Amino acid sequence: GSSAVLPPPPAVDAEPQFPNGWHRGPTEVVADGSLDVAFLAFESFSAYFAALDAWRPKLRPGGILIAFWVLTTTDAAAAVYIYAAQHGLELNLAAHRCVFIVN
Repeated sequence: GSSAVLPPPPAVDAEPQFPNGWHRGPTEVVADGSLDVAFLAFESFSAYFAALDAWRPKLRPGGILIAFWVLTTTDAAAAVYIYAAQHGLELNLAAHRCVFIVN
């Protein structure tokens, strides 16, 4: 029989490889005002705050942004509460570890 040796998989934290260096992030390809629901789950303050800022405009009026880990991770909670306060948004308890914002 024949066998092939496969190269090792890329490191978990390796940058994605795209032809000719071309890459568009998810928020670049989703149109503003086009989503009914966005589900976010981050642990660090900066990642959560940036995601809220990037994904909230993608929601249609009345769309729901669900934030996970908010009730169990201090940094996530701080990011969501500060973001909501700065934008005059009401936070609603959704379920264990989640809150949601209606756009």
